Amino acid sequence: MHFVLCIQETKLGCVDNSVVSSICGKSGYNYSYQPSVGASGGLLFVWDTSEVEVWSTTSIDHFLAIKGQFVQSEKEFVIVNVYAPCDLAKKNIV
Repeated sequence: MHFVLCIQETKLGCVDNSVVSSICGKSGYNYSYQPSVGASGGLLFVWDTSEVEVWSTTSIDHFLAIKGQFVQSEKEFVIVNVYAPCDLAKKNIV
């Protein structure tokens, strides 16, 4: 089984090892995040480093992506986590 967790609306300006430990409950995980803007948004990827090898992460407004491979099967992947405003006026700006 492969482990990649994607969270939207974290509402966190900063994610660190203690945040990831509180979610996963053990070591052996890595993560990539995009901070929230004020009290909205925030994206987070967490992956099990024994199962998933991440080669790169890309972070752009409302968009966080990881690229890598599953260790056991050696299958490559790209996973995109997107969170955009629901307000129509704000969507037009994005």
